[in-house]
Amino acid sequence: MIERLVIDRELGTAHLIIYRHLPIFIGLVLFASAIRQNIVENLSVPDIALLFSISILLYLIPILLIALEVQALDKRAAIQRNTIIILVWLVLISLFRHYLSSVGVSAIIAGLMVFYVFINTPGKASATSEK
Repeated sequence: MIERLVIDRELGTAHLIIYRHLPIFIGLVLFASAIRQNIVENLSVPDIALLFSISILLYLIPILLIALEVQALDKRAAIQRNTIIILVWLVLISLFRHYLSSVGVSAIIAGLMVFYVFINTPGKASATSEK
């Protein structure tokens, strides 16, 4: 079982994890559309901000729920802290958007999303069981 290798326990039925990926995929599609619209400048700034906001919420909330479900209790505070930090950075980017180019805003937001997944990815079970 993959769960045994990654999180050192079996999840049983994985319906919750499977169905929580649907909003992630929808969020990624909206995110890609927001990046395209931001670069091409077809939409107004409030419309692009709304599109980014909805896509980020559809992306972050299911990832946070999945991470909280599979992480041990002692690591949940770190996930919540990381989510708050990412949200603060996103708010700061939206506040200072007029100082950056459209491509720069898109690149920074995309980089933050990748970084969020990277810092919240659980380590291998063998590394945690050796300690």
